[in-house]
Amino acid sequence: MFAETTAMDQATLLSGYMLGVVELTLRLGGAALVLLRRSTQPSRAIPWMIVVLALPFIGLAVYLLFGESSFGIARRRRYLKSLDRLRRETSTWVETGPREPMTLDQHDVQVAAAALSLDAAPIRPGNDVGVTCDPDVMDAWFSEAIAAAQSDIDITTYIYEDDRCGRAVAKGLAAAVRRGVRCRLLVDGFGSSRFLRSSLIAQMRSDGIETQVALPGSLLRALFHRIDMRNHRKIVVVDGSLGFTGSRNIVAPEFLAKRAYAPWVDCLLRVRGPAVTDLHRVFAVDWNFETGEVVSIDPARAVAVGECPVQVIPTGPAYDSEAVAQTLHAAVQVARHEIVLTTPYFVPDTAFLRSLAVAARRGVVVHLVMPKRNDSHLVALASRALLGPLLEAGVRIWEFPNGLLHAKTVTVDGVLAIVTSANLDRRSFELNFEVTAAVYDNRATESVRAMQQGWIDASTRYERAEWSGRTNWARFQEGLAGLLAPLL
Repeated sequence: MFAETTAMDQATLLSGYMLGVVELTLRLGGAALVLLRRSTQPSRAIPWMIVVLALPFIGLAVYLLFGESSFGIARRRRYLKSLDRLRRETSTWVETGPREPMTLDQHDVQVAAAALSLDAAPIRPGNDVGVTCDPDVMDAWFSEAIAAAQSDIDITTYIYEDDRCGRAVAKGLAAAVRRGVRCRLLVDGFGSSRFLRSSLIAQMRSDGIETQVALPGSLLRALFHRIDMRNHRKIVVVDGSLGFTGSRNIVAPEFLAKRAYAPWVDCLLRVRGPAVTDLHRVFAVDWNFETGEVVSIDPARAVAVGECPVQVIPTGPAYDSEAVAQTLHAAVQVARHEIVLTTPYFVPDTAFLRSLAVAARRGVVVHLVMPKRNDSHLVALASRALLGPLLEAGVRIWEFPNGLLHAKTVTVDGVLAIVTSANLDRRSFELNFEVTAAVYDNRATESVRAMQQGWIDASTRYERAEWSGRTNWARFQEGLAGLLAPLL
């Protein structure tokens, strides 16, 4: 009996020892993996180091699922193949139609050059640009464009909802198909998950509208790449000559799925002219990646009809650069008088925070406008944790109370406007497929700036004293969320 007990104790000790060795190996191996993969990003490496060291089994699994910006080798190769084919076509494009000579502010030239070196399209002069934040105007623009379509309508959206807006677009597309227009719709597998389970998508397919899911997720896919990478773009192209982009999804502003935060306040950019071809190219790459079908693009359809220079900047995990992040850095650094930024989610990296603070300290008036109530509580806490240095530097922070300010806009010195699908956070900068339009035109920038001023006028200013007077519990929550900020 004693011998049996001793043997059992020895077996227990041995198994405990082996478990300890495995645990230590996972801790050290996980930490080494983080250091190897994040050696150039210490602000993001430290939180992951804490996770894998504190929770060696779960932490390493979570890191492998969500810590790597891995798009997947095969997927990336396939995406770049689509991109390269269209780049070769781009090199032969010839702009058509009359246009005025393009003159740019020297600071605009620097921003445009930075974007061009990071996979952006060239600046396309000769565009006519409109911008609105009125949802009724947006719906009218969509309705009129779809009703006037003669050959093709191509749409990419992160969220498509079976609501009054989604049904109106579906009805218009069905009518377009009946008169011979080809309609293609690409929706994100996560953002449009409710739509993909609805009866509306079945009806649309029955009506002849070609629908495709972008970046569908599954447990099998999780073995090879991150499953939370999303196609967050919003693009509508009609007949290759009229394009829309911005923050507006195909969803009504009352957004029934998150009605407690409604209305959603968006910004939509309408473009006619050569830049539409670049928007169409972004759609074509995504569609070819998901379906294998080559979308024919004819730049001759996007005739120059105005004087506004526009540059389209696509970004995503298949690209080699963080073009939207670095373009925004460049815009902040060249600002001389004023920068206005609006975003629903503000969790940028340390470098961008410092750029904003330095701009304010050198005399640039910096406005940051965010929603007072955010649909992501964790992001709201993480954002609040980052505001202290900005307030101390003199950045003017505004909280918009009338719904969720979802518009992602930047204006610089009244001469440059940026309208994008990207939020000011790591997810948009690294993990999501996004599209940005930089508009190098005073008149168009004035329109965007006027919208921004309307949001500022409706907002309350978040003061430094208010930030300093937070309760200890609020500080604790924000500090904890702040530690996770590099991971969001």
